[in-house]
Amino acid sequence: MQLSNKWLSQLPVNNIVSCETVHGGDMNEAFRIKTTEQTYFMKVQPNKPASFFAHEKRGLAEMAKAGVNTLKVLASGQIEGDAYLLLNWLDTSSGSQSELGKMVAKFSDYYAKNKVEPSLCHGDLWWGNVMFANNQPYLIDPDAVYADREFDLAMTTVFGGFNEEFYVAYDKTYPLKSGFEKRLNWYRFYYLCMHLDLFGETYGPAVDGILSNF
Repeated sequence: MQLSNKWLSQLPVNNIVSCETVHGGDMNEAFRIKTTEQTYFMKVQPNKPASFFAHEKRGLAEMAKAGVNTLKVLASGQIEGDAYLLLNWLDTSSGSQSELGKMVAKFSDYYAKNKVEPSLCHGDLWWGNVMFANNQPYLIDPDAVYADREFDLAMTTVFGGFNEEFYVAYDKTYPLKSGFEKRLNWYRFYYLCMHLDLFGETYGPAVDGILSNF
């Protein structure tokens, strides 16, 4: 998708000097926008109303409220029939998976301690939605949901990337209940079935593999 100068001129930012396509997931078009003052990350969903990103905006707000490092919503709306979400840009850095594990555990525990059940979950916690900036962990691109926190943990095990430091730090910060390893397959099954529906038979063998355990 190419954005015209006319399209870009309708954004609530001034002095745009460049707009580049970047990798931003499977569902949205994603861009890095540079101005003379700062750099932005923008998602665009063609032919959708401004309300398209309402769920993601609420999720980012809830995660920030719970102390999660995440992107800040700067603007959203619709331009020429396309929904957009404008966020701050983060430059990647190195970081600690131990700190990441603590952060994920703390934001689940935040709502448990405040007597809100179930826990706040990222909702799509695979490695592609984790980044490190300023040597700190950040969670991006949430599909936030209130659910059993083991739902998020199950997602971390599907595609890899999370190491032992993450799980040890998580468990120390917010101890897991006995037998959680056996329950993770139920959530993996849901996650993989969703991918099977969206992306096709590539995920069929993984679904079959989980079903063989029951």
